[in-house]
Amino acid sequence: MTAEETIASLEAQLKQALERLEEVSEQLRVAQARIEELEKLKTPPPAFVKANKKKPPEDQQKARKKRDGRHNRARPRSRPTQIVEHRLVTCPRCQVRLGGISLARCREVIDVPVPPVMAT
Repeated sequence: MTAEETIASLEAQLKQALERLEEVSEQLRVAQARIEELEKLKTPPPAFVKANKKKPPEDQQKARKKRDGRHNRARPRSRPTQIVEHRLVTCPRCQVRLGGISLARCREVIDVPVPPVMAT
């Protein structure tokens, strides 16, 4: 390939690239015109939509309100007089040690004496 042939092929490639650039430029101009048209047709948001608010910086935020100890008004539990554990340590069938044993629940039983009944 001689220098003149190389120059001719490069000129042809340049001509094709310039034509393609003109096509793409025209497409871009049409797209920008369409975007401007659509932005003019844009309606404002409905009244129930709130505007985005920026969060205040860390130093200007209010401190969280701490709970007071009054949120649980249950009767305090007394000390247990007897603790009975109802759990299986081994399988009753195959005698394999069971893993993952945990306390399922805890309850307090209060014995109230029955008042004497008087017959009249």
